Amino acid sequence: MRVKGGLIINVSSHAASNAFPHWGAYCTTKAALASFTKCLREEERHNSIKACTLTLGSVNTPLWDSEFVNSDFNRDAMLAPENVSQTILYMAEQPESQVIEDITLMPSTGAF
Repeated sequence: MRVKGGLIINVSSHAASNAFPHWGAYCTTKAALASFTKCLREEERHNSIKACTLTLGSVNTPLWDSEFVNSDFNRDAMLAPENVSQTILYMAEQPESQVIEDITLMPSTGAF
């Protein structure tokens, strides 16, 4: 017996719809992920599989410590990972009769 249903939450970035110098590959792949999620949602709807995208602004993670990321952004102004995880949980806890297709979560100070 084949079981139907499920939830896929893909995490994208506001870089999907914005251009940043030297981040071409990152911006492009995040845009592709957002588009793929929309297609997946439509293709799998008949199997009761939901697909949604969480689009994020800057999150205070070790990414910013990388030698490949040249930044001097105010890390305290970024989204807290704990708040991002609460948003993912909120998306996952929706009743079977509904889906949050897209959420954009940005720092209140705006994009960096």
